[in-house]
Amino acid sequence: MLRKLIKHEIRATGKIIGTIALGMIVLSMLAAIFPVLALHFNSLSDNYLKEALNFVNNLLFTICLAGVLSAIIITFIILARRFYKNMYGNEGYLTFTLPVTSNQLILSKLITSMLSIFFVFLAGILCFIIFITEMCLILSPSSIGYTLKYHMISNNIVFAYFDSGLLNALYCVEKILVIILYIIMILLAAYLAITIGSTGSSNNRKILGTLLFIGENIVTLIGFLLVNVLRAKMYSNHLNWISAATSEQRMAEMDARYQSIIHLESGLQILLLVIVIVVSYLLLKRHLNKKLNLQ
Repeated sequence: MLRKLIKHEIRATGKIIGTIALGMIVLSMLAAIFPVLALHFNSLSDNYLKEALNFVNNLLFTICLAGVLSAIIITFIILARRFYKNMYGNEGYLTFTLPVTSNQLILSKLITSMLSIFFVFLAGILCFIIFITEMCLILSPSSIGYTLKYHMISNNIVFAYFDSGLLNALYCVEKILVIILYIIMILLAAYLAITIGSTGSSNNRKILGTLLFIGENIVTLIGFLLVNVLRAKMYSNHLNWISAATSEQRMAEMDARYQSIIHLESGLQILLLVIVIVVSYLLLKRHLNKKLNLQ
C-alpha cells in the first residue's frame, strides 16, 4: 500500500515539480546565451545596442539566480500545500478512509517530498554547470589562463584540507547526512504545524501550529549554535596544545586530534536532528492516529 501511495503522490506533484525544474533550466540557458551575444556585438559602434545587450544579460543572470533560489522555496510551499489538501482539504475524507496506517501516510508524503526536492536540486546543479560553461565561453584566453591558475591553487588548498582531515570522505558524508536530516526535519515540522492548525476551526490552533514550526526551527538553530561554540572551544584548546607540543608530536597527533573535533561536531548535529525528527514524527503520528480513529 505504501508503494501505491507514493505513486499517487508522484502523479499529483510530478507535473508541477517538473515544470519548476524545466523553468530553472530554461532560465539558465537564456542567461548563458545573452553573454555570448553581448561578447559577439561588443565590437559594434552602436553603444545603445551594446548597453541594451549588457542590461538584458545582467537582468537575465539576476533573474536566473533568483529563480534557482526561489524554486527551492516554492517547492517546499507546494509540498506543504499538497499535504494540507490531501490530508485536511477536499481529499482528506477519502485519504483517511483508505486501509492504511499513519506510518504509511507519513512515509509516503516524506519520501515523495524528498524525491521532489532532490529532483529540483539536480536541476539546480545543471543550472550551475550551464553557468560554468558560459564563463568558459566568454572568458578571454588570458582570463582563462588566470582562471586555470586559480583553479590549481584552489585544488592545492582543497588537497591540503583533505590532508588535514577537514574535507575527508567521512566528513563530507557526515555533512551531506546533516543536510538530508535538516530537510526531513523541516518537512516534518511543516506537516505537524499543518496538522495542529487544521484539527480545529479556531484561529488559536493555526497560531499554535505556526509557533510550533518556528519554535522547532529556532531550537534546532540554537542547538547548532551550541555545537559550534563547543567546537570552537575544543579547537582553541587544540591550538594551545599544538603551540606547546614538539615537532614530532605535532606531526603524529595534530591530524588525529583535529579530525576528532570535526567528527564530534557532525555527530552532535546528527544526534540533535535525529532527536527533533523522532519527536516530530511521534507527535504527527499521534495526531493522525486520532484522525484515523475518528474516521
